[in-house]
Amino acid sequence: SVEIRFEPSRLGEVADTLTIAHPDGGEYVCNLLGLGSEPGRLGPIVIKAGQTVQVPFKNVLNANVEFASSASPAGAFAVGKPRETIPAKKGAAIAVSFKPEPGTPAGTRVDGQLVVIANAPASATGSEGPLQWVVYLRGET
Repeated sequence: SVEIRFEPSRLGEVADTLTIAHPDGGEYVCNLLGLGSEPGRLGPIVIKAGQTVQVPFKNVLNANVEFASSASPAGAFAVGKPRETIPAKKGAAIAVSFKPEPGTPAGTRVDGQLVVIANAPASATGSEGPLQWVVYLRGET
């Protein structure tokens, strides 16, 4: 058995050929086709009042890219570093904190979003517009 893993580095189709050879069994050739699609939505990630969580994120592109991160609603959620360059194929953690408005009753839930946008040319992403990831947030008092 052979395990094949596909990790797209840009949007669109990627075709390749897998060849497996053994002196006793001969050669097996298989065409592979992968599809890199827009990032799916993630979350919700729960953040308690006054707390900060580290949201795992990976630069799946084949280039070092600057990513812009923002959280909304801005009065309740904040990111630690609004811009960060992440090396190709490497991971990072995006710090997101939740600070409810003063006087918010205990047990209140505040829903929001973390949006991460790749500051990369279309030639690097395969996307006609900005490539972005959305992570749903849930603040709890």
